[in-house]
Parts: sequence; structure tokens; C-alpha cells
Amino acid sequence: MLNPEAPAPPVDAAIGYDRLSQEYYAPSHKTCRNFDEASRASLAGCTTYLPKDGLVLDLGAGRGRVGEFLGVAKQRIIQSDISRSMLTITPREDCQLRVVCDARTTPFLDNSFSAIASFLFDPFNTPELYREIARLLAPGGLFVGTLPAYTWGVALRDELRIPRDVTRFRLSDGLILVTQSFLSSDEELVARCASAGLDAQIWGASLPAGTLPLSSDIQQPANALKIDPYTLPVVQVVLARKPL
Repeated sequence: MLNPEAPAPPVDAAIGYDRLSQEYYAPSHKTCRNFDEASRASLAGCTTYLPKDGLVLDLGAGRGRVGEFLGVAKQRIIQSDISRSMLTITPREDCQLRVVCDARTTPFLDNSFSAIASFLFDPFNTPELYREIARLLAPGGLFVGTLPAYTWGVALRDELRIPRDVTRFRLSDGLILVTQSFLSSDEELVARCASAGLDAQIWGASLPAGTLPLSSDIQQPANALKIDPYTLPVVQVVLARKPL
């Protein structure tokens, strides 16, 4: 996430993540790896809220994280992603089925899933997503998601003088890839969930103390806000249930 001298418009999500898939999970993408650590720590307690049976949809799955973060068995998991390349990354989590589709317009039937998960779903964090989640969840079903934290993202993007609705990746070949990344305040997330008929809880999560290497994209906004980088919320966790 850098600030090149000549700003570029964000690329189409499928094209961008097809390109990014080659290295998205590489250690060199330190901010993403820091997000992984914050997500892993913050999601540990969410497993007790998950329904014990029924299918679980991994939206924007990439290589799959539902087993890793939430302990869901492979026979319950359906993975979907707008990028075919992200769905063919290896190694990856096992699942029952992989489907190429936009998270906001999926081909699945109403009430098909007991749970839906989506980790770092900022590329498609728009009102349509929450309506689609509500449509897909069975009554009593649970959505578990993470976003880059609003406080962190606004501070960083303001420091870099880039729009608040994009993020930038420097690829291994030196190319700077600009993609959409929609941030939301806690209040906006609660309102969007409520509008779709979902009851939501939102909380922020920081990096576990001492996590290394620490991304400069976390250190820089922490410096701007004059707080310790390990107390800066870097991930928002969204837990939303569809009423019975």
C-alpha cells in the first residue's frame, strides 16, 4: 500500500485479484500477514457461536481460511471468489465445492447456509453484500467477517494522501496494483446489517503484542495517531445473526 506519484484508478476486482493471487499469501506482504495475526487472535472465541451443522460459505475465499480461523470441517465448506486464480491457489484448504462468483450476486439458493464467513471483505463491502448474506443465511444463521479497521485505514490513507476507498499493493515485479477497499465505521456496519435484517456486533482487534515483522503501514498510522502500534485496532470483526 504505497503512494505512487501518479495515482491510478482501481482495477476490476477479478482482474486485480487474478494478478495478486500469485503472491497474495507471501510473507513479503507484511500488512496482510499482520492482518492474519490480528484476525486469528480475534476470531478464536467466535467458534462457540457457530452452528454445529449445515453448510458454511467462505465468501472471497482465496485459498480458504474457514478451517484455519474457525475450525470448520472441510465437508461443510463451500468456497467462492470472483477471481478464478484465487480459487486455484495451492496449497489451499479442502472444501466440498468451489464457485466463481461475485460475493454480492451469488448463484446459491435462499437459506442455503448455516454460516457465512468472509475475511478481509473490504473489496466488496457495499450495502448489496449484507442483503445477499441475509438472503443466503438460514434463520438463526451466523455471519462472521473481518475488515481492515476504519481507524487504521483512514489514518493510513490520509497519511499516504490516497482515496479512502482504495488500497495499493506493490507486487514482486515492482508494479503497484490499485484495488477497491471499502472501509466502514462501526456505526455504518451495524446500520447496514440492520437494514438487511441482521443483528450485529462489531469490535476492533489489535495485533498480538510483539508480533514481528511489523508492517510500516501499521507503524505509520500508529505514529500519526500517537499510540502504540500494538494497541491500534487494525481489524474490525463483524458478527451478525439472522433472526429465527
